[in-house]
Amino acid sequence: MKAGSIVFSDRRSAIDCTVKSLGSDSAGLPVSSSAGIPSEFRLSIKGEGFETRCQVIAQDRQNLEVSLC
Repeated sequence: MKAGSIVFSDRRSAIDCTVKSLGSDSAGLPVSSSAGIPSEFRLSIKGEGFETRCQVIAQDRQNLEVSLC
């Protein structure tokens, strides 16, 4: 697992997350609450210089599954 950030609103807002699984085209992100997270955002993995655009494909109250764009 890796520390990450969900970045949105033209980089004015960020929510910390954990990157539980990261594949070539998708990722699993446990979050404290999925409320208020938009359907499209940027995923940033701290310390790795990784950032990509994402789209939510499934979610529940504390988990997001996203496709990497």
